[in-house]
Amino acid sequence: MKRLATTLLIASTLACSPVLAESNEEAQVIKVLESASLPVEKEAACRQLKRIGTAKAVPALAALLTDEPLAQWAIDALETMPCPEAAEALRGGLESMVALTRARIAHAVGERRDRQALPGLARLLSDPDATVAIAAAEAMGKIGGSEAIDALKKAKATVSAPVRCGIVDAELACAERLLADGDAKGASAIYKEMHESKEPDHVRVAGYRGLVLASDDGAVAMVVAGLKGTDGSAQLASVQLVPEIKGENATQAFTAALAAAAPRTQVALLDALSMRGDPAAAAAVAAMARSADASVRVAAFKALAELGDTSCLPLLAEAAVSGGEEERGAARQSLVLLRRGDVRQAMLELIEKSRPEVQGKLIAVLGSRGERPAVPALLKLAQTQREPVNIAAIAALKRLADASQAEALLGLILRASSDAAREVAQSTFVAVGADSKERERFARLALDSMQGAEVPARCCLLRAAGQLGGAGVAEALRAGAKDEDPRIREAAIGTMADHAGPEAVGDLARIAHEATDASQAGLALRGYWRLARLMKDRPADERFKLCQEGLAAARDAEGKRIGLSELAKLADPKALALAEEYRHDEAVKAEAEAACYQIAACLIYAQRAASEATLRALAKDAASEGVRKNASAFLASLEKHADFVVPWMVSGPYRVQGKEAQGLFDVAMAPEQADGAKATWRLEPAPSEPANFWQADLGGVVGGDHCVVYLKTRVFSPKAQPVSLEIGSDDGIKLWINGAVVHANNAVRGMAPAQDRAKAELKEGWNDLMAKVTQHTLGCGLCLRITAADGSPIQGLRTEPSGK
Repeated sequence: MKRLATTLLIASTLACSPVLAESNEEAQVIKVLESASLPVEKEAACRQLKRIGTAKAVPALAALLTDEPLAQWAIDALETMPCPEAAEALRGGLESMVALTRARIAHAVGERRDRQALPGLARLLSDPDATVAIAAAEAMGKIGGSEAIDALKKAKATVSAPVRCGIVDAELACAERLLADGDAKGASAIYKEMHESKEPDHVRVAGYRGLVLASDDGAVAMVVAGLKGTDGSAQLASVQLVPEIKGENATQAFTAALAAAAPRTQVALLDALSMRGDPAAAAAVAAMARSADASVRVAAFKALAELGDTSCLPLLAEAAVSGGEEERGAARQSLVLLRRGDVRQAMLELIEKSRPEVQGKLIAVLGSRGERPAVPALLKLAQTQREPVNIAAIAALKRLADASQAEALLGLILRASSDAAREVAQSTFVAVGADSKERERFARLALDSMQGAEVPARCCLLRAAGQLGGAGVAEALRAGAKDEDPRIREAAIGTMADHAGPEAVGDLARIAHEATDASQAGLALRGYWRLARLMKDRPADERFKLCQEGLAAARDAEGKRIGLSELAKLADPKALALAEEYRHDEAVKAEAEAACYQIAACLIYAQRAASEATLRALAKDAASEGVRKNASAFLASLEKHADFVVPWMVSGPYRVQGKEAQGLFDVAMAPEQADGAKATWRLEPAPSEPANFWQADLGGVVGGDHCVVYLKTRVFSPKAQPVSLEIGSDDGIKLWINGAVVHANNAVRGMAPAQDRAKAELKEGWNDLMAKVTQHTLGCGLCLRITAADGSPIQGLRTEPSGK
């Protein structure tokens, strides 16, 4: 390690000092390569020589080419060293005994464009290892030139299929280099051979593509010929080239080929013209929108998004409401994306002279385009009595209007032409108000406008205010629930049920009890149960009273079913007693039994006798087969796990910055310190699966990884006696009895019963147990079984959790 530190120090010094890099420091790094240093030290030296090495370093690096573990680092260094000695060393390494090294060196000489390496690379084309041969071919393609081309052609006929593919790719690379160097004639010869060959299609496509690019002035004609011809590879290459060949004349030539092409080619060419982005193609593309082939029409509509202008609006608007689903979608999308010309103004003008169906579509598109300057025009359309145009305009304003149009939007509710228009206007008013920073102003406007409004408008205004919330809204809803008009009452109660907060729970309970209209009472109860669910974090007594009152107000089976599902979430003896009462109601007997099972299972810690009695009754005569099976399984689990210690109090989680779970095992947190009173304890949460009551599921306690949790309880022993402990934990476990550590295992594992076994002594009477469980990742838990020393049950053993 001392040598490694020295090597890294040298590397660091050289990296920071270019002057030293040009001096004697290179020699110090070379000495590392020539010494018996560790491989990791030599690797660091190679990396440094890649930056500062000169011809002096070449011999030491070349010597590593026969050392397979270090060869790649030496090759990497030599590859970028500009001196000819480095190139010579790499060429010499092409004859390496190791195939992988030969392949890597071939890659390196290719990157160096070393023409002197071509003879050696040519020999490697027949290497028995295909990886080496393919690497050699790739390198020759990068180097290029007539010598490389001749060698590649000569070898192509005698090699395996994978190597042949590599050689073909290399030939294409050579052609590309020739073309880049200005030798279009030489490049064309290779491209022509490839296109006219029997090679795979992608090779023939590349060949035709190369021919076109090498033809210079004849490129457009060749693309057109390819598009019109029957050669699939030429067609594909030509389509690919359409976006690349520049010039307006080229666009005209390509669009002229559209009409006579087969539908499949038309679709591809339309897409290519779209990518080309020349609006000169728009007229020809629009003509394709009238093709007899649906796929061509769809492609044309899509292309017009990029190429079209306002002149295409009538065509796209009509297509957006007629034709097949795919055509309508493509046309609508192009209307949304169209950018050439004053599209907004042209759309507004077209709306004025179109049929209603087209008008509605164009109005919706204005909304999708985010055309906020169109708001005044849309407000005028929204105020007309022409449906569905006015409704479409109102809906579009939901996206475009802002708080400055609050009064105008309110007017749309007050002066709506129909119930449908009024509901859309309400939705728009609420959406704009909710998105603004003026929710309360919108709500106040709605409440103030109710005075003197017609009943349908008053209902909408009341709903809008209720959805927005704010000062005075609760009082308005409360008053509306008592209004003489049943429509106002229903609007107020429905809004309260769907949108009010917990402050309305009393009002909804009263309405559910007192309403003479059954539907309104049902609305109120639905809202009541919604609020009960929202109040799940309230104290247990308050939640029980909510369930008790809601069940008392329920007039039908559905209301009771919802109430019983909420009651089932309470681990409370009063909840169990109330659920028992509903077992006699045939309409909700199954739901009551399910609630009884769930509550009894959760009460097994605190009310074991009552819970067992309920479970035995359910196992015997529950109407639901599922409940009978669950209760029987739970009772069997109770018997099987009678010796397990439950329940526990828990404290934590405890974490220390920078320490993982195993590092926390011996860190004394508050519960195990002398003043353990500083720790806060609470009853362990009930397991997600009631039948797993015998284990402490701490997944919901730890709240993440790498921490510890403490558990404690008291165990009563009828006499002083030795006991056997069977312990399972996820992850590590440390266990104290009466203050003394009786077991410790700093493990990382999942939990299973009896993973560890230990012996201990219980005194007569109450014994204090405390456990520390580490949490690494994933789950966390503990299970502990106490038996007599011989493994038999201990009569009279019982557990009672206690803690602050």
